[in-house]
Amino acid sequence: MESTNDFDGNTGALYEFLRKKGVEHKFIWITKRKASENNLLDDRDEVIYPEDIESIKKYMRYRIKAKWEIWDNYEIRKVRPDQINVFLQHYGMGYKMIRNWYHAPSYVDYVLTPNKFVRELEQDAIDFPQGCSFIYGELPRNDALYKKDWKELEKLTQRKFSKTVLWAPTLRESARFNRVDSDIEYPFGISLIYKEKDMHRLNDWLKGTGILLVIKPHPRQKLNYEDKDYENIIYLTADRVKNIHAYGLLTQMDALITDYSSIVFDYMLLDRPCAWVLEDREHYKIDYLMENPEEYMPGEKIYTIDDLYRFLTDVRVGRDPYREERQRVCAICNPPFEGRGCERLAEVLGL
Repeated sequence: MESTNDFDGNTGALYEFLRKKGVEHKFIWITKRKASENNLLDDRDEVIYPEDIESIKKYMRYRIKAKWEIWDNYEIRKVRPDQINVFLQHYGMGYKMIRNWYHAPSYVDYVLTPNKFVRELEQDAIDFPQGCSFIYGELPRNDALYKKDWKELEKLTQRKFSKTVLWAPTLRESARFNRVDSDIEYPFGISLIYKEKDMHRLNDWLKGTGILLVIKPHPRQKLNYEDKDYENIIYLTADRVKNIHAYGLLTQMDALITDYSSIVFDYMLLDRPCAWVLEDREHYKIDYLMENPEEYMPGEKIYTIDDLYRFLTDVRVGRDPYREERQRVCAICNPPFEGRGCERLAEVLGL
């Protein structure tokens, strides 16, 4: 098993579901951090962090023995023709043409995708191989959105706020690879705000309205920005996110601000206001899947700080002018929301 940040995403959610179900399988996780072994849920399971000859040998032995190879992000290559290779993806619907960095290899047997519309739209982006089978349905990670009793925000702060808003920008410079998706710098990890005085002004405005802004950088974003907290602005840094269930935290957000990130299509399932910061669009170098991406952005388009304040004011007073349009787009890009993604995927795979 593999996922973007070890034990997260669709594979992580499926693993947790199967362990709670009490299946007899042994699960081997290929991880990016040795400390991830602390996330194992059963003594039968193992973590392999390939860092030396012995661990690489162990990795190869398990790859040969495995019946299923289930992964989100970094492919697990098939060794035997009778193995079942399952590509769960680390997102469902998206905006970006990313086949140069992320695609489905030719040996994949199953690909999970929300529905036929999304699969056809993303064919050129992910380059799905001929002959693979598609599993249409809910993403396992979105099962967490169906729960209503999360207390993840309380792990970040004990203060009370009128509203809490998440700002989740997409990847602009990778920490692991030589990938740079924009030709400008982002000193605070977000677009729109580029000077310290503007961050202080935003914080003062938030204090005046009682709103908390949580900034969650992309998990693979290079740490090339200032991430200090302000009174009403909290950064969900890599260290903090290890102790937070990210999708549990989403359920506690009153609204979402993003740009070109796929997280917004998951958040639409909660039927809450969304906004898109497009101020740096001319500097963003990745092509879009669709001719007009704004057709799939049912919410406020933010180009100035006043646009941001207008959106946040609407959130504070409970005004939601894009609700019907958001529901329409959500229904196109997502399967019906029932919180049974793990259950149905396990049935299809015979797990």
